[in-house]
Amino acid sequence: PAVALIVLNLGWRTGALISGLALLALVAPMSLLIRNSPESMGLLPDGDLTQPVPVKSVSGAPPRRFGRHYTTVDYTAKEAIKTRAYWLLALAMGLRISAHTGVFVHLVPLMVWKGQSEATGAFIVAFVAFITIPLRVFLGWIGDKWAKQKMVAITMAMGSVSLIILLFPGGSLLQLIIFALLFSIPEAVSGLAWSLIGDFFGRRYFATLRGGITTVYSFMSMGVPVFAGWVFDTSGSYYWAVIPIMAMYLAATILFWSLPRPRPPSRETDPATGDAKA
Repeated sequence: PAVALIVLNLGWRTGALISGLALLALVAPMSLLIRNSPESMGLLPDGDLTQPVPVKSVSGAPPRRFGRHYTTVDYTAKEAIKTRAYWLLALAMGLRISAHTGVFVHLVPLMVWKGQSEATGAFIVAFVAFITIPLRVFLGWIGDKWAKQKMVAITMAMGSVSLIILLFPGGSLLQLIIFALLFSIPEAVSGLAWSLIGDFFGRRYFATLRGGITTVYSFMSMGVPVFAGWVFDTSGSYYWAVIPIMAMYLAATILFWSLPRPRPPSRETDPATGDAKA
């Protein structure tokens, strides 16, 4: 909301400058407080009271409890990128972020297209940003109780439903608030989606594996806002830009729902460190 007010009253350049200064003044120093792992603070992951004992079934599949999976193996980056699961997860993440980016970049013009003012569009942007805060906590709690990838898939379907609302005739404020609420859910599940990397491949090479997926989704998403803008410039409507983005959300729904778990790497590991034995 603060950024929206600054942009409306002082312009987007001033808003960008103030936002950049705030990042340097607040976020950069705060990042120095972040620890590398629970173990570095004498703690255990996820509130565990004792170290988990690795358990393997006869089939070699990872243990399963209440719809959730626990991995006791830390894949190396090389091992992970050789799995089908990693690339399907990268594609699913790419579709999720491409769809969100394509809409969010044009969110204010979309509201104007629906007959609202730019000020109302700024309010919708602020509403989306605000509502994701409690939603992130709530969806994270749900993800700890149920299968995460299924939860992420359901939220992708909600993203598609939100865009259907945009295609309805008219554009009342109530209609657009319902759209904004549903549209914010796939973004609020962001942390849950990224945590699938750790669930599938362990924590040790999480940053490297996330970086690889980030490269994939960056290439996938950068053209979607350009496409949406081109559609509007040539047709005067976002209608035929919204429909392909809906398809992206639906494809992401299917991928997240059906993501296969990677097979455990065929190597011997040191149970004390998780490192591959020579």
